[in-house]
Amino acid sequence: MIRLFVCSWLVVLIGVASTVSSAVAGQEQTRLEALLPQHCFFTGNFLQKRNIKSLPAPLVSQGRFFYSCRAGLIWHIDSPIMETLIYTQAGLQFEIRPGQQPKQINSRLHSYLSVFLLNLMAANTDYLYKNFKVDEASSSVELDKASKGSLIRLTPLSKSVRRGLKKIELKEEGSNRIIRIVNVNQESTELIISDVEKYIIGDNQIASSACSSVSKENSLLCDVLLQPQRYLSKN
Repeated sequence: MIRLFVCSWLVVLIGVASTVSSAVAGQEQTRLEALLPQHCFFTGNFLQKRNIKSLPAPLVSQGRFFYSCRAGLIWHIDSPIMETLIYTQAGLQFEIRPGQQPKQINSRLHSYLSVFLLNLMAANTDYLYKNFKVDEASSSVELDKASKGSLIRLTPLSKSVRRGLKKIELKEEGSNRIIRIVNVNQESTELIISDVEKYIIGDNQIASSACSSVSKENSLLCDVLLQPQRYLSKN
């Protein structure tokens, strides 16, 4: 967040500086909110590019997702291999592969990603400001070589998180949203979110239809999202 620091002996200017700082912070929050979805139920497509130093070209995957503010997130990869991650509002995470039963995930990484993505999808700016330094920056060359413009940069405040995560960048490009996650080794994952369709869900039939649109081949995904307790690992 941009802050204006004024020497304490300039008493006359303190009130003015405080007002200006609040205004700038308010502008940043408005820009951040504009980049975030403002709906309880929606689906969309994604294109994911992972840049790893040891590989000559990015790893590219694509698929669809379904978000419910009540149940959680289905992140379904169609290609190059089919795989689904499910992050529930109950704090449970699952992985589903073709022909296999849902597998509960117990890892700090997926737990963190689940909390972050669910709060991002929910447009929870209170969470973002509590856990990240939020400011506006110029477009990274890696993020957008074709155009220039502003983006919102999220820098983690937690020392433990900063050991692995350097920053997250959010940018709007037309009707698409771009999320770029950079680790401390300067390796990045870029997500391009497109074709977002919002739903007003008032009954189970509409909810089931919206959820099932993520993967017509696997109706199990929605069941895991809506009834995660049934699929807990029995250890």
